Amino acid sequence: MKLSFFSLLVIVQLVSAPGFSQTAVNIISLEHGSKLIKIPVSEVPVTERRVLDKYSAGALFDQSSNVWSSNKLTFPMEFVVELAEEYNIQKLVFDNKCEFYPGIETKNVRVEVSSESQDSGFELAGEFELEKEKLNEFTIAPKKARWIKLVILSNHGKSNRIQLAEFSAIGTPTSKISRTVDIGGVWHSNWQDMTINQNGNSFDGSYVYTSGKRKFKGKVLNGNISRNSIDFTWDEKSVKGTAKLYLNQEGNQISGIWRNSENKKDFNLWTMTRNVQ
Repeated sequence: MKLSFFSLLVIVQLVSAPGFSQTAVNIISLEHGSKLIKIPVSEVPVTERRVLDKYSAGALFDQSSNVWSSNKLTFPMEFVVELAEEYNIQKLVFDNKCEFYPGIETKNVRVEVSSESQDSGFELAGEFELEKEKLNEFTIAPKKARWIKLVILSNHGKSNRIQLAEFSAIGTPTSKISRTVDIGGVWHSNWQDMTINQNGNSFDGSYVYTSGKRKFKGKVLNGNISRNSIDFTWDEKSVKGTAKLYLNQEGNQISGIWRNSENKKDFNLWTMTRNVQ
């Protein structure tokens, strides 16, 4: 896919709402707007174009069949993930169905959570021993979290490699969003600028992308804002797809996943910020 990244910021008012409830989802997935803050050495490094590749750190949070893998067994191995907003976490899930090499699976892990910062305020959510070749699910006492730290302490015995297929944190928001405001205008990204035209909670837009030495106009269609989630379709000359992104709590970043409608294996991360003059 040759879709240019673009920026899109929705400023929202967050209102505290005791008892606010919403369907529990995997709030640590990259599709749900989470951000990788700290990662261990992985078999495939994370770069701008290789966030979700097989064996990369992003593969642990992309809800695909790709697995995370490392051949540098320096324990403990830490992941820190920033969530799009604060959540009540109720359940942790570890998919330990990895490639078939004896002892390659993750064994002992610790999960910590914080609502203070990415560097401080962490408290224990639980320590777990994972069974290999199995989906390991643990219900925990509800914990508020904006940042989640996953600490891998050991594998099942292989001396030169460790894998974990997916890590999920199931939860619900601690606050409700009462309204959305204008997102119309020009938005900047690390690829191209684009223009958004908004009408209520709906929007469309356009952007310029480069293919070879030529420039083309891409379209953003069927845009919809619901709470802090942003959905739209994108249309280029030879390829089309969808995107689902989430606004973060500060209102300064949107992140999520784009997908090619004709190739399910073609998807990757989008991150966006507002064009501030």
